[in-house]
Amino acid sequence: MLAATAFAGWDRSVRTEKASFKDSPPPHPLAYFKTDPCIRPSTDRLVGSVDQCLSFPAAFPPDAAELARRANTTTDLVEVGKIGDFTIYDLWYSMGAYGTGRELRSVLVKTGPDEYREIDVSFCRIVFPESEIVDLDGEKMLIVIFHDGGQHSSYMKTPYVFGPEGIKEPDFSAVEKAIGNLMPPKNMSVALWTDDYAAMKVAVLFNRNDTNQPRMFVQDWGCITVTYHFFEGHAVVTGSNYEPFACPR
Repeated sequence: MLAATAFAGWDRSVRTEKASFKDSPPPHPLAYFKTDPCIRPSTDRLVGSVDQCLSFPAAFPPDAAELARRANTTTDLVEVGKIGDFTIYDLWYSMGAYGTGRELRSVLVKTGPDEYREIDVSFCRIVFPESEIVDLDGEKMLIVIFHDGGQHSSYMKTPYVFGPEGIKEPDFSAVEKAIGNLMPPKNMSVALWTDDYAAMKVAVLFNRNDTNQPRMFVQDWGCITVTYHFFEGHAVVTGSNYEPFACPR
C-alpha cells in the first residue's frame, strides 16, 4: 500500500513475530548491530519483540544452549546503495532458531564515521528480496521489501526518501485520492495491489466477492491504473482509469 506524508526523523519500523511498533532509537557503531539481537541492552525495544530473547527474560538468565545459539548467530551486511550523503545497508541475521537461513533483516543507514541508524527491522523466516533504490524523475527512493508471513505471494513495499533531518515518508496522497475516486461497486474486492515505483505506476486488480466460483473462473474483474510523476517527495498524478473485465496476465 502507498505511504502517507510525514517527516519521520530517524524513526524505526519494527515487524517481528511478536510485535510491530515504531520508535526512534539513537545511532550506534556497526558492532552494536553485528551480534545476536538478544545481546543488545534491554533498553532497545527490539529485544522485547524477538521470540528467542523473550524465552529468557532478565529474571531468568539464558541457559548454556541459548548462550551457544547467540554466539553462533551470523550476519551478512549487504550494501544497498547511496542516497545523498547516506549509505544504506541490509543486515541479515541467521540465528539458528528455525534452521540455517536468514531470520531477521535490519536496514541500516550510515550517518557518520562508524555511526549507523536502524530504520527498519523485519522478521523474515519467509525469504523476501533485498531492499532497493529506485530513481523517480531524478529523485532517489529507498524501497524496503518484506513479506508478512501470510499465505499470499505478494510482497509489501515501504518507500523512504531522505532529507538532512532524516527519513521522510513520501507523499502519495494524490495517487490514493485518484484510486478512491475510481473504486468499483461494493461487491468487488481487491485481489492484487501492485506498486511499481520504478515505472511510477500503481495497478489495483479487483474481482467479485459475491460468487462461489474459484477466482480463475470469475469473469467480473476490473483494474484501476494510476500513473504519476514525482517531485520533491510528492507524487503528481498524470493519468488514471478503471477498466472493467480487465485481468492482467
